[in-house]
This record gives sequence, structure tokens and C-alpha cells, in this order.
Amino acid sequence: MEDATTAFSQMPDGRLELTVEHQRLNGISCEMLCWWFGVYAFLEVDLGAHIEKTFSVWHPRDHIDIKPFLATQMMPSNPGDYIVMEEAYGAEPSYRTIEKFKIVQRDTSKYAIEVYRAGLRVAGLEYSFEAHRDGTDVVSCLWVGVDKGWSRILINNLVVPFLFDVKKTEAWMQHNVEEIGVLEHLLPILYERRGEGRRITWPTPANGVF
Repeated sequence: MEDATTAFSQMPDGRLELTVEHQRLNGISCEMLCWWFGVYAFLEVDLGAHIEKTFSVWHPRDHIDIKPFLATQMMPSNPGDYIVMEEAYGAEPSYRTIEKFKIVQRDTSKYAIEVYRAGLRVAGLEYSFEAHRDGTDVVSCLWVGVDKGWSRILINNLVVPFLFDVKKTEAWMQHNVEEIGVLEHLLPILYERRGEGRRITWPTPANGVF
């Protein structure tokens, strides 16, 4: 994780907070990131020999599957929509998760999602974007726990440390550094060819290699 600045701490209400300040994404604009987070649950890539979900190409080791929660959901995703994602940090079976999350913000400044359990908001992830001449700075912030209610103290102090221990925290941070970093190479080609719709043809090795 030498390409990023990472930190984890306990918030005043007891929730766990993980922060990753990524190395600048050269050649990537905030508009490109806004587009990406609206379509990454839908896109496929035609690699010539076979077709893959772009989600799998984004992080082949850790990403397993993704889909809109509703089959009728239109591309791009917008606040209020739900996505179902399956992944395993570091390809570790014990870190494999299937999460249904709600999109709460998607614009050129931020992409934010939240996870709920039994009506309680139990996790959230935000990607904040800051534009520069040569690219965009991205900061990831994941929090895990409950911010209100009678069960907050029990969940934040007993359940969260058990579910998200030090090793899993490190695995998530490494995963996040890798998936954001690779966008510098993946996203420009996809964005340039976004007019192709839900299935984008990847260029031949002569024209570009991912």
C-alpha cells in the first residue's frame, strides 16, 4: 500500500472508520469517475476470445459478481437505486461478502453508498473526488457500525471488532488501493468508447493493453 496513505480509527460514536488517500489518478477526470460509478454494475467488456463483466476485469482476483438489485433498473445507477455486489478481499474465502447497498450520492464530487440490516444503517463507503490539472485525487472512506439506537454500543464495541478485525481491515485497504489505482489504466479506454453502450469492445494489443 505504498502508493496510498491509509488510516483507521474509532469514531466518537464507536463506529470503525477506514480512510485511504490514493495516489493521484493521472488523466482521469471527475466526470469520468461519475460516469464509471453509474455504469460499473451494468457494463461488459468484449475481450475478443470471451466476454467479461467489467466488474471482474476491474479487479480479477477479488471481484466475483455484481448486478442491479432490480432487473428493470436502467443504466446509469442513480441515488436511491440498489446494487448487489459479491467480492472477497485478497481472494480470502473468509472475507467473502455479498452486500446489497443503496446509492446515496453520485456526482462529480462524490460517490457514496450505504448498507442496511434490519432497518439499521450499518456501513457506508464514500469516494470523494478533487479535480486537478493532471488528474483527480480520490479519498475512500469506509465506516462500519451503527450511529444511533439502543443497540449502538453493543454492535460497535462487540460485533464490529469481531467482523472487521485487523487482518480484514488491512485486506480491505489493500483491495481498495488496488481497485482505485487500476482505474488510471482501465477507465480512459472505457470512457472513450462509452457510446458503445452496455458492451464495450476492448482494443487489440496493438492499440492498447490493459
